[in-house]
Amino acid sequence: MTDAFDIVPLLAAPAPWRAVAASVVCAALVVLSAIDVRRRIVAPGFVGALCALWAVLGIACAMRSGAVFAWHWACAGLAGAVAGAGCALACSFACKSSSADEPLGMGDVKLLFALGLYGGPAFVLACLGAACLLALVYAAARAAFDATRRRVTPCRAFDSFDGTFAFVPFLSVAFCALMLFAMR
Repeated sequence: MTDAFDIVPLLAAPAPWRAVAASVVCAALVVLSAIDVRRRIVAPGFVGALCALWAVLGIACAMRSGAVFAWHWACAGLAGAVAGAGCALACSFACKSSSADEPLGMGDVKLLFALGLYGGPAFVLACLGAACLLALVYAAARAAFDATRRRVTPCRAFDSFDGTFAFVPFLSVAFCALMLFAMR
């Protein structure tokens, strides 16, 4: 019997449902990324829809694979949701206590909860780590670019990088890349 925490729920779903769910999750992540870049908000309706789709996927698993597997599948998803949201929330609170800025908004935490449902605990933590590395590379490149621009153009005619940026695009790229890698 497979341990419940070794299951990646999206990959363990029945084949036709897996393809549909992966497509819908990726499409929702693209839309959420665009909204986050423009408005700096994670639309709660999309996150709720992702959670509802996970429940439908669970019913399909139960009908196809039986109650025992569906129980393991649901435990893996819920453990992933708690691990992803819990880790993001703990990091956010720890950083918030040492500075005035909040590194992750609560929309990011809710999105990590939904992504954890699909990925399980190890997958969502790997996704969060990869997203943080991508964001770190972006912030370093953006700061270097602004420093170079400031030396070339000493006037303040351009928007300087203030250190804040939308995090959902990094989560989206990390989740989709890891999911594609896991599907190989």
